[in-house]
Amino acid sequence: MESRIWRFNRGEWTEAYVFLKLLSEGKIYGATEDFKKDITKFIKIISVIRPEKEDFVLKYDTDFASDNPSVSAFLNETEFAVITVPELSEKAEFLYSRLRTVSRENAFDIPEIQAFLERLRFSSPKLPKLPKTFEDEFGKKTDIIVTIINSEDSSLSTDGFSIKSHLGQPSSLFNSGDGSRLIYRINGCTEHSMHEINSIESETGIIEAIRDDKRLSLDFVRTGKEEFAANLEFIDTKMIGALSTALLCQTHYLDAPESNNMRDIVRVVAEYNPLKVRSPQHFYEAKFKSFLFASLAGLTASKPWDGKTRMTGGYIDVNRDGDLLYYRAISDEVFCSYLYENTYIDRPSRGVNKDIAIAEAKAALKGKKLSDSELRQVSMKDDGKMKAKKGDWGYVYQENGDYFIAINFQVRFR
Repeated sequence: MESRIWRFNRGEWTEAYVFLKLLSEGKIYGATEDFKKDITKFIKIISVIRPEKEDFVLKYDTDFASDNPSVSAFLNETEFAVITVPELSEKAEFLYSRLRTVSRENAFDIPEIQAFLERLRFSSPKLPKLPKTFEDEFGKKTDIIVTIINSEDSSLSTDGFSIKSHLGQPSSLFNSGDGSRLIYRINGCTEHSMHEINSIESETGIIEAIRDDKRLSLDFVRTGKEEFAANLEFIDTKMIGALSTALLCQTHYLDAPESNNMRDIVRVVAEYNPLKVRSPQHFYEAKFKSFLFASLAGLTASKPWDGKTRMTGGYIDVNRDGDLLYYRAISDEVFCSYLYENTYIDRPSRGVNKDIAIAEAKAALKGKKLSDSELRQVSMKDDGKMKAKKGDWGYVYQENGDYFIAINFQVRFR
C-alpha cells in the first residue's frame, strides 16, 4: 500500500530537524540569557525516545565511541535498524536547506525526508499526541524526549523538551483562543456610539476612538473563560489585574511606547502599578516571568491547570543558522529572563464576527438593517465557504443594556 504524502508546516518539520540534528551531533550547548552559546554547559545525547502510541515506543540510541559512530533504532526494545551518523547529518542538512528556502508558512511536503523517517518508523515529522502516561511524566507541551548526561553534574536523566524555531514566522509561546479574551465594559457608551466605533475597520482605530472620546472609559470585567482566570490565580490571585492593564498598554488605550516587547509593556504596567504593590518594578517583572514560564510548562487559556509545571527538561531553540541551544527548566532565572527578554505581545485574527459588526454598524449609521441574506454574504468567503470564527474580539457589543469590547492576545518569540 502506498503511503500518504506528509504535508506539514515549517514548525512541524522543524521537530524532525531537531531529532536528526541531536542524533547526528550527540551534544547540544546551553544558552545564556541573551541567547548566546554557553560553552561551559552542554548535554550529551544518549538516546531519543518517541512514543507513537502507549504500546508502540521507538528509541534511538547513540554510539559515538566506535570508529564508525551510529544510531541504533528500537521498537519496544527490539532493534530494527542501524543508521550511520554521516547519513543522519546529511539528512539534517538537507532538511535545514528546505526549511530555510521554503517561501510559505502553510503545509508542504519533503518526500526525501519522509522516506527516511518512515524507515525509522515515524508516523509524521512531529511527535504525535503523547499517551497520558508520557504526558503526566514529561508535560503535554513536550516535543521531544531525550535521555541525556548533564555536563554540570554528570547526572543521567530522561527529560522532555519543548522546541521553538527562528527559521520561519515567530513561534508562539501562549496561544490565543476564546478563553484568552479579556472583556472590558465601555462606560458611557450608547447604541449610536457602538455603531460609530464598529464602523472603524482597524482594531487600533477602534481602541483609539474609545480612548479619545472623553465620554467613554474601559473597566476590565472578566476573561473569556473562567478556566483562564482560575489558571492565572496560581501565579497570583491578582494576576488578571496586571494582565488586563498590560493589554490596555499594548493596544495604546493607556499611554505606552510603540514597542510590543514583553519587557517594555511590563515596565509601563509597573509605572501604572494597578495592584498598588510596594515594589512595582520587581513585582510585575517577576509575575510576568512566571506567566511566561507557566505558559511553556502547562498553562493555557482554555483548560483547567493544577499549577504544576510539568517540564522535566526545558526548551530547545533553533536559530536561523540551524544551530541548537537549550535552556534547562531547572535554571529558572536564566530561563525566565530569556523568555522575558525575547517575547512580545501580539494580537490574533479578529474573526468573522468582526466583519459582521462592521457591516451592521455601517448599515445602522445609514438608518438601515442588514437582512439575513446580506449577513450570510458577509460571513462567506469568495469560494462560498464560511469565514473563520477564530478570534471573535475587537468590536463593541451590547449585553443586558451594557456595552462591552473583548481584547485578545497571544505571546510570540521575537
